[in-house]
Amino acid sequence: MHPTMRTGRALQLEEIANSQNKVTLGFKSDPQLKIGLAMEAEGYSMSLSEYVETIVENRHVQKQSAVSIQAANENPEIWQLNNQIKELKLKLAFFYEEPMMKKAFQNCKGQIIPYTDKNAIPRRDSIINIEDVYRILFKTNKID
Repeated sequence: MHPTMRTGRALQLEEIANSQNKVTLGFKSDPQLKIGLAMEAEGYSMSLSEYVETIVENRHVQKQSAVSIQAANENPEIWQLNNQIKELKLKLAFFYEEPMMKKAFQNCKGQIIPYTDKNAIPRRDSIINIEDVYRILFKTNKID
């Protein structure tokens, strides 16, 4: 018998724990909440799914910042700085949690990758962190 958890529907915990892919997490909401989240996501150039995933993944950080925001209500400057920090964390999460980049990083981590840069010069760079994936991407594409 597989261990399950009752959360409105029985969850097959073993299947979820052993899954190599992301799993679906769904919930019903008021239409206005969905519209508001979609508009916020668009403001960060994210899909609604990516934005909600980022919010959920950072829920513990948000709880910690709620305490500091409550203390900051007495000082508007601290409140403004806390809001800027929250915004910047969401923007950073977009780059560090982008699914294609994470997959490329996981597949190439610790390897030396040969590629041809935008000037047709053969190069080799090692992938140590996710920033290296972005660096190679920018070196190989003529964006400017």
